[in-house]
Amino acid sequence: MNSRRVTAKTLKDWLTDGQEIALLDVREEGPFGRGHMFLAVNLPLSRLELSVGRLVPRQSTRVVLCDEGDGLSERASEILAASGYRQTWVLDGGIKGWRAQGYEVFSGTYVLEHAFGHFITSRYGTPRLTADDLMAKLEGGEAPVIIDTRPFEDFQKATIPGSINVPLGEIASRCREIVPDKTTEIVVHCAGLTRGALGAQTLINGGLENPISVLLDGTKGWAVAGGELEQRAARRAPPPSDISLARLAQIRRQMAERFQIPLVSEHEATRRNDAAGERTFILIDIRSREEFEEGHLAGSVWIPGGELIGMTQDHLATRNAHLCLVDDGRGRAEIIASWLTLQGWPNVAVLEGGTGQGPLVTGPPETVAMTPILPKVPTMDTETLADRIEAAEVAVVDFASSLDYRSGHIPGAWWMTRSSLPRQVYRLPQADSYVTTSTDGRIGQLAAAELASLVQTPVIALHGGTAAWHAAGLGLAVGMQRPLGEVGDIYWDFAECPDDGPKALMAKRRHVIAWRSRLKDHYERAATMPFMEPRALEKKASRDVDTGK
Repeated sequence: MNSRRVTAKTLKDWLTDGQEIALLDVREEGPFGRGHMFLAVNLPLSRLELSVGRLVPRQSTRVVLCDEGDGLSERASEILAASGYRQTWVLDGGIKGWRAQGYEVFSGTYVLEHAFGHFITSRYGTPRLTADDLMAKLEGGEAPVIIDTRPFEDFQKATIPGSINVPLGEIASRCREIVPDKTTEIVVHCAGLTRGALGAQTLINGGLENPISVLLDGTKGWAVAGGELEQRAARRAPPPSDISLARLAQIRRQMAERFQIPLVSEHEATRRNDAAGERTFILIDIRSREEFEEGHLAGSVWIPGGELIGMTQDHLATRNAHLCLVDDGRGRAEIIASWLTLQGWPNVAVLEGGTGQGPLVTGPPETVAMTPILPKVPTMDTETLADRIEAAEVAVVDFASSLDYRSGHIPGAWWMTRSSLPRQVYRLPQADSYVTTSTDGRIGQLAAAELASLVQTPVIALHGGTAAWHAAGLGLAVGMQRPLGEVGDIYWDFAECPDDGPKALMAKRRHVIAWRSRLKDHYERAATMPFMEPRALEKKASRDVDTGK
């Protein structure tokens, strides 16, 4: 297959032409973290079929693929074409071609989200505290209320001692329940900056009278300053009172007017959804998981408000898509919509009346993704595999992420990324047959078909993957024991590796903090920066109201 190619110059124009585009970097996270384009979303070829339908739901969306110029994009283009994607291009020369034109290349992960945190604090002048400042306050007997705006699961892993968990999407409605005194100081944080900064600024924009600041560098900065982190904390803000909900309704009206957030009716949302073949339309429920499971609108996807802003690339890849946010009609959606608008998403609306608009369905979030058509390959059950391993008749090759492999793999299994398979196949040991696996077996099955085309040895996929092996009561080995090639699927400069000792862990945290401090100057040089100037947007909204638009 001859893939259509696009030059770096043309791609740069496409990124700012206002049309839908999904820029997918199909390398593993390691090379992606060492250098990528500002608006690129990392979707490694290894799991492409499993995630692309969620990130790029409309198959006629313009998709551009980026790699090292090594053929990975061409493989990805063939996969997408077989899955129904009709407008796919390969960036000529990959990231090297982009860099050769003198265009900006960024290191790190979640760059857009981190840059947005810097952008907001600088444009609004959000008050900031360092970890040393906060420690001095606490040691001096001052007692600020400390709020952690991350999801509860992240909060429980490690937080600043005494913090109370109030996820970003809930902060406007629940803050007053834990800070009844208007003179009490409030310090808001996350693991770094963005969700903490947006939480603090949400309270300030909402008119909260308290002294409010964001903790620079969050939990990482606290640890680097010598502070202990608390694990398994369970402090959560209570549900909002009627007074808080009334105040939230006022903030809702202010946000909708200030940032020109349109309210759309159920009829209009349905019309936009029906036209989704021409434009991507995503109905996003931004409430808590518990609320979603108790009842949500059919067709909506669950993305908590804080994650939608702070971890955008995990959920959205189609720039300029139409997004319609849903809550219970009490104002959280307008607040998240305002931040999305400033982050550079031009077509954000809120469903008027929220979940009260129609019949609700219950149950956990469904995986909204293209159901991959898994290749038909020979499969093997766990009992048979155990017998074949004991007889030394097979070599097991695990295509899970290296983190999953480290935490538990079939004893004796080799590890490899699916994306590296054509380059690393020569490293495989000789065996009567190969058995492929992965965490749930799906990537293992995809890899089995590719491996079978590269070797003469029989290739079989383990049905249900390593999870089935474990469920059968069979033992697992731990650690990175048998890698075939570089372990490059994780950007270890930022990730906290299980093998890291205290010194290595502290060095990484310092590295991330230093990287964040340099990021502001870096992103301002990138002409593809999508952020909206808040003051200009507010002035335009005011003019529109004055002129009756």
